[in-house]
Parts: sequence; C-alpha cells; structure tokens
Amino acid sequence: MARGVAARRGEPVILEVASGEMFARGYAFYLSTSGVWLTTEVPARFVLGTGGGTSPIP
Repeated sequence: MARGVAARRGEPVILEVASGEMFARGYAFYLSTSGVWLTTEVPARFVLGTGGGTSPIP
C-alpha cells in the first residue's frame, strides 16, 4: 500500500520504523479516520532502514 501511495508523487522512498519499540518507550500513535497510523515525530534512532531492510542507516 505504501509504495502505491508514494509512487503517485514520483520515486517512492519508504522508511522502516521500529514503531513497536517507540510505543514501548512512551511515544503516542494515533489512528486517522483514513486508517493511517500517525505520530508527531520519529527520532532517527528508530529508523531501521529503507525499502523493507532491517539495517540501521549509517
């Protein structure tokens, strides 16, 4: 789904985020009326990689 949405704006870039760890550490998530999960910020330490990878970004 994310790739299709991103492709409407050009070349998609999808970041994998450790959302479970964020939630466990107290970050709040909100479900929008369109079914998309939102949060106010994603600190860099929770970004795991791009394109579905699990390697940290250097």
